[in-house]
Amino acid sequence: MRKISAKKYAISLYESLEEESEAKVHELIKDFIKILIKKNQINLIGKILVEFEKHWNGQRGIKNVEVTTADPLLHKKIIVSELERYLNKKVELEEKVDKEIIGGLIIKYDDILIDGSVKNRLELIKQKLSSTNS
Repeated sequence: MRKISAKKYAISLYESLEEESEAKVHELIKDFIKILIKKNQINLIGKILVEFEKHWNGQRGIKNVEVTTADPLLHKKIIVSELERYLNKKVELEEKVDKEIIGGLIIKYDDILIDGSVKNRLELIKQKLSSTNS
């Protein structure tokens, strides 16, 4: 039996719920969960929800952007505003904190990674120094 990907499940769920009443949505979600259980794929539910949100936002012109910083964001509104201006889309921001990046920030959206972390810059300097010493 061929397994269905979380993304395909998410898109199918979105399409089945798209124009339904709230009462019908609840029933369809229950049926959807039953299908996952029957196919022994309930473990995909977290990934399906992530993919569902991406698809939902994409259909509404909203860009999912992940921003990683060494400390919690203090100026979230400014960053969201600048990203929306740059991407020319409404932005849904997911914040992550990773002390290992030391400072700066890492921005991910779609298949794009912008690494403005201090850790990355130090690695680049290290590479340049080691290549000039060779």
